[in-house]
Amino acid sequence: MQVRIKPVHFAFIVLLRVWPGQAQSATDSLIGKWTGNWGPTPSHRHAVTLELKWDGRALKGTINPGPNAFKLQKASFDSNTGELRMEVDAGTMGHRFHYFIEAKVEEGILIGTWHHTKLKGDLKLAKR
Repeated sequence: MQVRIKPVHFAFIVLLRVWPGQAQSATDSLIGKWTGNWGPTPSHRHAVTLELKWDGRALKGTINPGPNAFKLQKASFDSNTGELRMEVDAGTMGHRFHYFIEAKVEEGILIGTWHHTKLKGDLKLAKR
């Protein structure tokens, strides 16, 4: 007896095998350390390191890992658009701000914008 697979069933099997892998590979491209700079103007920049992790369900991360690190409160990634959104409370010398960060990976570079209640600017990071 020979088993026949209909084209519809074959397409469904292929979709089940390919689809989860593509979502995972898009997330894999984000995982790791990113270094670069951010600031409100082209001449006023700050060095930054962003470490992103994927726990299988959620994107998590840390800005400037180490003793003075800031953990991301919220982080999301849309694998369809490649958009990354993050929120973090950060600051120095008694000044704390809630930052909103939106970015996208373009040709291996994380490019985006950030803002808080008093200031806004851009960021550009490369994966190490």
